[in-house]
Amino acid sequence: MTTLLYLPDEILVEIFTYLPTKTVLCDLRKCCKRLLHLTLALETEGSPRWPALLEIAEILNSAAPDPLLWPASAVVGDKLYLWGGHTTEPGTCLISGVSDKLSCYDFVARKWSQLQHGMGGSTEMSAVSYKHSVFFLAGYNGFSYTNTVFRFDTETNESEVFECTGEPPSIRSAMTAVRHGRHVYCFGGWSGRSESWKSDVRRLDLEQRCWQLLSIDESKSAASRLVERTSHTAAIWNDTLYVFGGFNGIYLNDMFCMPLHEDPGQAHVWRQLPASGQLPTPPTPLPPAPP
Repeated sequence: MTTLLYLPDEILVEIFTYLPTKTVLCDLRKCCKRLLHLTLALETEGSPRWPALLEIAEILNSAAPDPLLWPASAVVGDKLYLWGGHTTEPGTCLISGVSDKLSCYDFVARKWSQLQHGMGGSTEMSAVSYKHSVFFLAGYNGFSYTNTVFRFDTETNESEVFECTGEPPSIRSAMTAVRHGRHVYCFGGWSGRSESWKSDVRRLDLEQRCWQLLSIDESKSAASRLVERTSHTAAIWNDTLYVFGGFNGIYLNDMFCMPLHEDPGQAHVWRQLPASGQLPTPPTPLPPAPP
């Protein structure tokens, strides 16, 4: 039975449908007390077996994360590692509970598991993977905004504060972090106060453990200056960093790009991309919370 539990839920449900009802009842009672109440549904005359078996499959996969906003995740090999996130006060956007759970999803087995770690809780952080590690950057821990970098080793399942030198970003959350080779490029974010949105670009060398503040050529970028923002999205394609959308008091749907290089004597240049096609529109603001 232990081996069976490693199978995807869909396969387990399919297997159960081929078993006689009495056999299913006996097996469930012997191996898992949590499923005992479900056997009552299977014994009831005329009750459909399929919904009960789906409920069984759901319980077998009960290690899945709770409903959350703003967790961070990255993939190493065949597994996705997801940490943190938060819930909100009813009817508001205020953070009420910061999760400290680190979950792992196996894409092959299609199964969640929970991992032990020493990183505490966090939300609105960023995550990247490099070699056999996942790096979690900055965020809000439920008490304060941080610029801490954590490293979780997926081979040893051990976590540590990834100590770095150089010019780290100020404390913030909701920034973007994307990896390009051994470097992580971080942009934007905020520190929880109105009008505290960020526009700096930092580069973290994961091999040298060193932060660098990238210089921006404002003279070449003046016509299309990338304004500060938080809660945006970013990606790298063809050695170029792309940034889209975000919030800085208003919702944004602009897109900028910045070619990447490692020449310390050459500044970087942002360029706004012209809008064409069906551009995503900013969302409609949420209605006021009910009294």
